[in-house]
Amino acid sequence: MTRACLAIFCALLSSMDIASADTAPPWKEGANYFLIQAARPSITPKGKIEVTEVFSYACPFCNDLQPRMQKLKQALPRNAVLDYLPAGFNPNEDWPMFQLAYCTAESLGVVERTHEAMFNAVWKNGELAIVDPSTRVLKSRMPTIEDAAKFYKRQAGVPIDKFLSTAKSFDVDLRIQKAERLIERYRISGTPAIVVAGKYRPGTLHWSATHSVRSCANVKISCQEVRKNRLCNASPSWRNANPSRMRTDAALPVNTCAQSR
Repeated sequence: MTRACLAIFCALLSSMDIASADTAPPWKEGANYFLIQAARPSITPKGKIEVTEVFSYACPFCNDLQPRMQKLKQALPRNAVLDYLPAGFNPNEDWPMFQLAYCTAESLGVVERTHEAMFNAVWKNGELAIVDPSTRVLKSRMPTIEDAAKFYKRQAGVPIDKFLSTAKSFDVDLRIQKAERLIERYRISGTPAIVVAGKYRPGTLHWSATHSVRSCANVKISCQEVRKNRLCNASPSWRNANPSRMRTDAALPVNTCAQSR
């Protein structure tokens, strides 16, 4: 692993409140991170390193991770670029719609202005909620792309008809296909997950809340499971999304929204 990538891993540790860059233990392939075979060629400017979060707006653990992602963004070396890759592998919880919405917003250039607000719309103010807050059961009517268009009209001033026509465009279709190919190449089985330089995927990350360690990032994967691309975590659901109910044993499997098969 290059020194630049190691510095990014140290930033990851720091942002998750585990250790500082000075005290972080050495990282070992197959234990702390996994090498992605047939790494994707970098599309970032020369000298820059891409740090990618694989996520879904409908993933409760991705929502829990957002404050740490903001901290990570500030802690990254100056030669690192943070970007996002939307997953759509959980159709029962409306992930394909949110993937389409993200790719449309990306095509329109409004992701930066709306990223945090979209999480809030799903998990805080309920504008695009997938769960009934009174019953904590999935809604019978999930948000549609038309509902998302209204959100982007309010948040970024994008006309509804323009958003909807862009969502049907060839450009957005290509963006979704690219996201699907990369998620498959990265062997992503659950979200949130982080990929560095299109080549390295951290194994287990933990974050701290009220001085207790809770799991929040990519699933704990053995080398054999990675090679076989198997599902490596029982699929936790939105019913477990309350952080106060998460167990704090750092040896437990990591909390993710796992890919449905």
